[in-house]
Amino acid sequence: MKGSYKIDSIDKLILQELLKNARKSYSQIAKDLKISNSLVHQRIGKLKDSGIITSSSVGINPALIGKESCAYIRLAVEGQYLNLVVEKLKKLTEVVECSFVSGEFTLQLKVYAENNIRMRHLIHHHFSNLKGLKNMDVTMALEDVFSRTVDI
Repeated sequence: MKGSYKIDSIDKLILQELLKNARKSYSQIAKDLKISNSLVHQRIGKLKDSGIITSSSVGINPALIGKESCAYIRLAVEGQYLNLVVEKLKKLTEVVECSFVSGEFTLQLKVYAENNIRMRHLIHHHFSNLKGLKNMDVTMALEDVFSRTVDI
């Protein structure tokens, strides 16, 4: 069913409620939207089955848990090594996002580390030594201004 479900106005309202508070009970969503509890259960089930809802998560402030350094790292990787590189990156817990990108680079990473010393270690001992790496660009993030999910 992934990709075949088309959302309607009720789905959008349910998604908006979940985005405000992912821990909100189905019964409270039903009450707030003035729809039946069973309809909320049914719709959320379909949204999960279709892949529209992928998870419910808690937002964490990285700096408050000791992750004070953040960088966006772009990697240009030779095609035959791409799968190997992605598998190595998955093993580094500091890499929190990895996306294929267009242009001169292949991958863009978002990386958090305890401090700049650890970030430098990751860059010089992990990323620089990736097999098939052709080029790398590092941009240090100074401060997060805002973050949000896609608009519904």
